Amino acid sequence: LLYAFPGADSGLALAGLQILNRLCSTQIGARAFLDYQPRLMLDATGSSLKAPPETAGGMLLLLRLAKTASFAGMLQTIADLAVMILEDGPVLQQRMENEILALFTQQVKSLPAKDV
Repeated sequence: LLYAFPGADSGLALAGLQILNRLCSTQIGARAFLDYQPRLMLDATGSSLKAPPETAGGMLLLLRLAKTASFAGMLQTIADLAVMILEDGPVLQQRMENEILALFTQQVKSLPAKDV
């Protein structure tokens, strides 16, 4: 969707990224996104189509979104999507467990010590 409409506004870009986030939440969807190869792309002026020289899959298209498609939190949304796609399940689970444990250890350190 974002590839087909390079002049997309911020609302369409946000909706497209939310759909992409949902589709890539499964391993099959994430693999399809990473393996995506566009047949033709608009050149820098936007006037003609040409074959892309790079083969970076869908991430390249996300990083090349037009300035008109930017919205508040776009970079964070793209970063969250990249982390979800590129990290393996067990690695992501361990990272989440470490984040949760870090929250609890901060809370324990801030509690006042009792006199013995």
